[in-house]
Amino acid sequence: MKILVIGGTYFLGKAFTDMAKGEHDIVLVNRGSRPAPDGVRSIICDRHDLYALSEALSSESRQVNTNDDSDVGGFDAVVDFAAYRPGDIEGIVEALPGDIRGMRYIFISTSDVYLRGTGEKLDEDAPFERRDFGGETGAYILGKVALEEELTRIAKRKGIIPTSIRPAFIYGEGNYAPRESMYFKWIKNASQFLHLSDADGFFQTVYVRDVAKAILNILGREDLKALNLCGGEVLTYERLAEVLEKLSEKCLGKKAERIDITVNDALERGIPFPYPMTKEESNYYISKYRNEEILRYTDFYEGLVETFVNGGFV
Repeated sequence: MKILVIGGTYFLGKAFTDMAKGEHDIVLVNRGSRPAPDGVRSIICDRHDLYALSEALSSESRQVNTNDDSDVGGFDAVVDFAAYRPGDIEGIVEALPGDIRGMRYIFISTSDVYLRGTGEKLDEDAPFERRDFGGETGAYILGKVALEEELTRIAKRKGIIPTSIRPAFIYGEGNYAPRESMYFKWIKNASQFLHLSDADGFFQTVYVRDVAKAILNILGREDLKALNLCGGEVLTYERLAEVLEKLSEKCLGKKAERIDITVNDALERGIPFPYPMTKEESNYYISKYRNEEILRYTDFYEGLVETFVNGGFV
């Protein structure tokens, strides 16, 4: 397939591009702040500069693949890692040249789009969150909700095939969110880590490579309009501490020490923790689709070890 990737040089986008480039013809659109992976063509353009984007994509559609002299015009799929605000998807679709009916559009959304605090297991049919929680988090959630609805409308109008990917907390090499890296730095530098001893929050994670593989696996499936991606294990801070102790012993030869701290202490001292600290903040996600048909999830411990080693913490 010829795939247009929006993003593709950072974290999940990079993981997908690295995995897909040997199997598919990949073209990236990004702002050029990071180099494209070797062997991948890149269009340096801001997605919000619609005139420049349209010109660049029209030029790309007229190119000839020098490897096999075949026409590489037209895209079979778009995988969008960088849509955050209303209009982002529509801008890409309108900039694409030619007839795009039957094209796949895979939008990387988030499990945060679902209504919070229901106490229910949230599958792909759960209602969306409509409340504005304020700040960057509130804007992020409502932006993703708006884009999911935007994609549905555009798909009906343009005849394209939409899929929204809704991952839980993604971890892995290159993670820009200070989640596992926060703990890794504590362990490497001090052989200890802060542990929320009374937290009753829970959370689900998914390894970045598993998400990338899932996207690859569904490129040929037209039945998945939305897909939750989250490991089967529901994690707690206690389970996280056990994994970190085991990881430090394996990778550094010494079991890291837990430094207990209460939720109230953390809040009063302004110490940020990466996952929900209380049950009221937590949500439980499931999928209507048999996950093994799409991928097998990497064990949380094994994924963290790979991240620790490949992230240069050893």
